[in-house]
Amino acid sequence: MGIYSVSLKLATGAGIFINALITSCFVAIYSEVSEQRVKEKAAILLRTVAMISLIINFIIMSMSEIIITKLYGHTFIEAREPMIILLFSSTLSLMGSVTYRYIIHYSGFYYLSIKTGLSLILSILISGIMTKIYGITGAALASVIVELLSLTILNYFFKKQAVLKMHWHSIRGR
Repeated sequence: MGIYSVSLKLATGAGIFINALITSCFVAIYSEVSEQRVKEKAAILLRTVAMISLIINFIIMSMSEIIITKLYGHTFIEAREPMIILLFSSTLSLMGSVTYRYIIHYSGFYYLSIKTGLSLILSILISGIMTKIYGITGAALASVIVELLSLTILNYFFKKQAVLKMHWHSIRGR
């Protein structure tokens, strides 16, 4: 449990700053009246969050051994592999935060409540299976799978695929 806890703390630590960026940017998005501009701004923010997160992930991965041994000692070096996996889960979670707020802009509270319940059920099932089969690495992989499903497929049924269109706009850049 200690290994996973160290992995999770290191993987999600930088997310605090990125989440502050997301919160700050959404003030401008919420005040926007044009649906097209809302989609464009949310897509730009989504792309920005993904790029910043991936840069931070690369830095943390390249320095992971040093970071872990300096902060926790050599005994926790096993936290490196799950931490690397959880970095990607954290990135997906931050991207999900952008998407979540995008849905909130359209008053999708009811949709989000159902999606959250479904995500919880999927998380329990996937985590239970993956952890039993692959141990701590499986728990980290389950986190990535659930975050990916929550970010994409589970959101794509909202408001005539508005989230899918926003994600596509983010990828294409126009």
